[in-house]
Amino acid sequence: MTLWDVVVIGLTITAVGLAFYLGVQTAYRRTDQKLVLANARLVELLRQRREQWETVFDTITDGIAVLNEKHEVQRANRALLDTLEPSGTGAHLCETLFATPTHMHDLLRTVTETGTRHTMTAPARQGSRQLRVTVAPLREQTTRKGRTVVVIEDVTERQAMQGRLIHNERMAAVGQLASGVAHELNNPLTSIGGLAELLVARESLSGRDLEHLSVINEQATRAKKIVRNLLAFARPGPDEMADIDLSKLSKRAAQLIEYDLRLRKVDLEEDYSADLPAVRGDRHQLQQVVINLLTNAVQAAEQNADNRRPVVQINTGVNDGTAYIRIFDTGAGIPTAALKNIFTPFFTTKDTGKGTGLGLSISYGIVKGHKGTLIVESTGVEGTTFKLDLPVYVDDASGPVSRPSDSGGFQVLPRAPGANVLIVDGDPAIRRTIETLFSGEDQKVDAMASADQAIEKLTTGGVDYDLVIADPRTATSQGESFAERLVNQWPALKSKTVLVTADVRPETGRWLDGLGCRVLRKPFNINELLKAASEMMQDGASKKTGTN
Repeated sequence: MTLWDVVVIGLTITAVGLAFYLGVQTAYRRTDQKLVLANARLVELLRQRREQWETVFDTITDGIAVLNEKHEVQRANRALLDTLEPSGTGAHLCETLFATPTHMHDLLRTVTETGTRHTMTAPARQGSRQLRVTVAPLREQTTRKGRTVVVIEDVTERQAMQGRLIHNERMAAVGQLASGVAHELNNPLTSIGGLAELLVARESLSGRDLEHLSVINEQATRAKKIVRNLLAFARPGPDEMADIDLSKLSKRAAQLIEYDLRLRKVDLEEDYSADLPAVRGDRHQLQQVVINLLTNAVQAAEQNADNRRPVVQINTGVNDGTAYIRIFDTGAGIPTAALKNIFTPFFTTKDTGKGTGLGLSISYGIVKGHKGTLIVESTGVEGTTFKLDLPVYVDDASGPVSRPSDSGGFQVLPRAPGANVLIVDGDPAIRRTIETLFSGEDQKVDAMASADQAIEKLTTGGVDYDLVIADPRTATSQGESFAERLVNQWPALKSKTVLVTADVRPETGRWLDGLGCRVLRKPFNINELLKAASEMMQDGASKKTGTN
């Protein structure tokens, strides 16, 4: 082999090697280009996915954050960052956001130690918001431990709605309870009040006895009003409006708590305006409000923490067309946190078992129903002042009424002479009261305990009754109500019948409206019954004689 051959072979091998190298490099370049393109597409896809995730993350209205082991915010969505401003990322979440940071720190430590998710509700540091916090451990394949994910939800409105639902359920329960209480109490209250009125009408009684009986009757009426006001939480009831002198009403209310004042050793200072214009309202409802305010004031004055003399002051006056009652006590004041809820039903600052939380809320509702206002005028360590304002009553014809007719006394109307009266009621005390009211030398009264007795009397007794007074729920032995049997079998007596009932349920009211008879609610004032009886018998007499 010649040198040339060796050279040719070497050149050939070199060429082949170079060609191979160039081919390999070309292949690598093409592969790199594909990898670059693939990587670029992957990077773009990741960028898009990140933008989408961050958009969703920042759109969520609940606050979301990642906290480090020091409970500092490392990452947060826009909702939480807006709340954390100006601190933002790096802020200590517990101290920045929560009114009770210690509880939040404890929750985060518990999640870190147990590795499980936990939830709690806590008050926000600012405002009156309530925050629901869910904390879960951030699971990572790194050496960093103690990081957590926190989701914060504002549940203030939700809790308020739940509170309203609970309130409505409570009101429904109060309504049902009050209906049952009213049904049981109205019968004895009718007897107590009615017989007291009849005794008051006797001229032979001495002044002191007359005063005692007047108090008995007034308190029976007050008890009736309390039941009606309790029912007002479930359904509104009618008001018995009259012209009222707030000075006289306040003085009377103060007299009714004299025993409580002596028992608690609290002094009462009174200053009543002598020439107070009248207001228009329900005397017993407003008296209940004043008694409730005075009772609260006496209890507060008794419990003051220092050595001040316990005093309650009450005064009345008029200002710019508004008559007012102002009640001050030397108690320790109302806590600031309690002021916003002071008129809320079932809210009380008293110890458990010492307050229902209904007194001020009922009072507030009564005053509002009279187009007035009841406010805490001032409170502090020196004492508390409540102020009740009511608009002065203005008669369209004569202007403001200066001499209201709410003296608190009463006079029994004269009985209707020559009347035949049928009484049907299962309660012996009610029968006795009504029978006493209508009994006289020229009157015939038949008092029946059962519907069967009354029906037999109507069928075979041969008496032309001028007036029927009956409890509509009195039933026959077959279960039929006497009222329905009466209007169906003796329709001529419908216009002569007064149905007296202690049942305050709305469905009973609708049923009685359908019967078409006059209805009185127990406990009724005997003058109401006498007035209704007189009108009905006068109408009957007019129809008999053909006069108007």
